[in-house]
Amino acid sequence: MSSSLAIKILRYSTSTSPASSTTWRGLVRKLLQVPAQEIHTCLHFSFTSPGECRPGCHSHLPRCFSSSEKDARALSAARKVRAETITAKRAQLDSLLRSNSESSDGDKHSEETEKDQIDKRELAEKALKIRAEERNRLLGEAGFIVRSLYRTCLRSVRVIRPGNARDEADFAKREEKQKREMEEVDISDDSFSIAPPVDRDNELRSRAEYYTEQMREGFSQEIDRLDSDPWREDEVDQFSYLVRSGEDQRKYILKDYRFKDPYARCFYHDQLDAFQIQAKELVADEYEARGWVLQSERENNMESEDDQCEVFGDDNDYTVK
Repeated sequence: MSSSLAIKILRYSTSTSPASSTTWRGLVRKLLQVPAQEIHTCLHFSFTSPGECRPGCHSHLPRCFSSSEKDARALSAARKVRAETITAKRAQLDSLLRSNSESSDGDKHSEETEKDQIDKRELAEKALKIRAEERNRLLGEAGFIVRSLYRTCLRSVRVIRPGNARDEADFAKREEKQKREMEEVDISDDSFSIAPPVDRDNELRSRAEYYTEQMREGFSQEIDRLDSDPWREDEVDQFSYLVRSGEDQRKYILKDYRFKDPYARCFYHDQLDAFQIQAKELVADEYEARGWVLQSERENNMESEDDQCEVFGDDNDYTVK
C-alpha cells in the first residue's frame, strides 16, 4: 500500500518546481519507512491538486507521523490482546471438548461395567438355578435307589418269615434237648430251672420284626446323609457306602439262614456308581462357585507338602544318604 502511494506522489511531483520536488522526495522517503497500517491511519493525507496538500497538514507532518505510530502501537497491542483472548478461548473450548469426551467415555465405560456386572449376576443366577435343578435330579436318583433297596429288604424279610428246613431242624434239636433235661431233673432239688418250651411261630415272628426294625433304622441313616446343602464329598461317599452295605447285609442274612436269594439282581449298581460320580461333580461346582477348597484337594496338598518336607534342612552333616 505504501509503495503504490509513493508512486502516485512521484507522479504528482514531476509537474512541480524543483524546490517542491525536493520536498516531495523527502516525504516519499519518510512514507517508505512507515508501515502500511500507519499510512492507513493518516487518512487526512489526501491531495486536491498536483503538488499541493490540504492546508496545515504538510506543516505538521512530524506530529502526524508521531500520532500514527502511537495508533499503530495501540492497534498492535489490541490485536495482540485479541489474539491472546482468542487463543485462551480456543484453549477453553478444547479443554471443554476433551472433558466432554472424557465424560462420555467414562459414562460409556461405566455403562459397560454395569452391563458386565449385570451379565455376571445373570450368569451366576443361571448357574445357581442349574445346580439346584441338578441337585433335585440327583436327590430323585438317590431316593429311587434307596426305595428300591428298601422294598427288596422288605421282601427278603418276608422270605425268612415262615422259616425253612434249617429252622425246623434247629427247633427239633432244641426240643429234644429240653426233653432230656426234663427227664434228668431231680424234683427234690429246689435249685433246678426249666427253660421255656420252643415256640416256633413266636421265634420266627420276632426274628422278622427284629430285621425289619434294623432295616428301618439303617435306611433313615442313609437318607440323612443328603440333607445338608451344599453336599460334601464325604457325605456322598458315606451315602454310597451305606447303600452298598445294606445290600451286602441283606445278602448275608439270607445266606446265613440258608435261604435262596430271589432278588440278587435287583440292586442298581450302575445307577449308584453314576450317582456318586455326578454328585461329586456337583459338589466340585458348588465349591468352585463359593470359592471353597475340596476336601480331596486339601488332603492331596497336605500329602505333597509332607513329601517335600526336609527334616534336617540344608545341614550336610545330617543329610540322609
